[in-house]
Amino acid sequence: MANLSAKNIVKVYGNKPILDGISINLHERDKIALVGENGAGKTTLLRILAGEEESTEGNIVVDDYMPRVYMAQEFSGNPEETVASFFGNEKAQRSALRLFDELDISQKILEKKTGLLSGGQKKILQLVKVIASKSPYLFLDEPENHLDYFTREWLIATIRAYRGAVIFVSHDQYIINRVANKIIELEDGNLMTFPGDYQSYLQEKSKHLQGRYHRWQQMEREIERQRKMVLRMKDHAKINSDVAGIYRSRKKQLEKLIETREEKPRLERKKIKIRINDVDRKARKKILSLEDLTLKFGDNPIFERVNLQLVFGEKVCLFGRNGSGKTSLFKMVQGVLQPSSGAIKLGVNLKVGYFSQEYLEELDIRKTPLDEIRNIVGDEQRSRAILSNFLIDKTATSRSISTLSGGQKTRLRFAKLFSREIDFLLLDEPTNHIDTLSWQVLAEAIKSFNGTLLLISHDRIFVDEVVQKLWIINDGTIREFLGTLSEMLGEA
Repeated sequence: MANLSAKNIVKVYGNKPILDGISINLHERDKIALVGENGAGKTTLLRILAGEEESTEGNIVVDDYMPRVYMAQEFSGNPEETVASFFGNEKAQRSALRLFDELDISQKILEKKTGLLSGGQKKILQLVKVIASKSPYLFLDEPENHLDYFTREWLIATIRAYRGAVIFVSHDQYIINRVANKIIELEDGNLMTFPGDYQSYLQEKSKHLQGRYHRWQQMEREIERQRKMVLRMKDHAKINSDVAGIYRSRKKQLEKLIETREEKPRLERKKIKIRINDVDRKARKKILSLEDLTLKFGDNPIFERVNLQLVFGEKVCLFGRNGSGKTSLFKMVQGVLQPSSGAIKLGVNLKVGYFSQEYLEELDIRKTPLDEIRNIVGDEQRSRAILSNFLIDKTATSRSISTLSGGQKTRLRFAKLFSREIDFLLLDEPTNHIDTLSWQVLAEAIKSFNGTLLLISHDRIFVDEVVQKLWIINDGTIREFLGTLSEMLGEA
């Protein structure tokens, strides 16, 4: 099998360079995780490598008979076409059916219109189509989004066994650890390669940051030394022409050093602290009660006669297969959907916050981050502290939101959510589409949150990090499990 080589790839949008002279080689059986902040250009790089988009400069060398297949983040099929039409000819449909068998999906799905499928089902269609292609090069953009834990396990096994090269964007550390033999980080338009799994990447990244910090310290000391020298020479230059020439030369050197100095590398972040009023008064208070709760769609029971409760301060993950009723339960908590029988009761005078997997709170891009948070909390000093906690730095707080990076916008949305005085927080797959830094910020915010949390997520490491209890939907009921997701799965 020939290799794919990309050389000196440059991509410019407007006057802004997104990729700055990137080179990369893909080899047979490579399983590469591409990581980096939202807005860093990961999708752009994938599309260029896959031949879906042209680079501004540079070239890709690959044999024409080696097809490349790209899978986008979002489903783009015609909602009126059937699944069979989505896969095309009969040979492709037969290949798809073999993979559907592995996923325990009935072949009747071929008759359904794609517009009637759930987000998880659409993602499965995309994955099945690209994997069935048997292309020597697969480029997958966040393939885990909308998949339940069990389908993620299938995805892991399938990618690991895949005979071609796979480069994928993912923010799920568990998937990266299980699949990748190499991690490539895209930052400031450049690539850095780290062999090994995600833990090895974090260790090497830490060493790299320590090295950058040491070089930054040396540069700052040199700038300060030259600044003092230039100041001493300034007065002498006024009366001595020989010194004046040296002074001008030294001054230019200093200006060049200052112009090219790096920003101070951030080695550690402050821990996020979210404070909720009246925590003591609400301690041990019932927040949510499910009383003989039954949900049916037609004659199809989703779960029946469920009795559970949440008290203030508990953090629980609602866990189950796609289609098991997790989002429906969220809708019942919100009052959007009524139970078939039984009752769902919320505590009195609760302030509820909701984060949907389909909807990130909109931002007014004409405003600044400071405007958005100050509109919620009122006090400017506290607003700046909240933004700092969510890694919106001083230079970004007063800029138009339209100029922020994708990661900064995501963290601003989280800052808005957590800056409200919320008692009960519902999060429906909040880690979909977020970068690693925002993932870490969200995890820290949840751990510091003093209220009650009900979470839907299939990100194992994230769930293990933020909750102490599971509500497991299976076999028509919801049972409680005290412990982490890994403990429940027997892999702690």
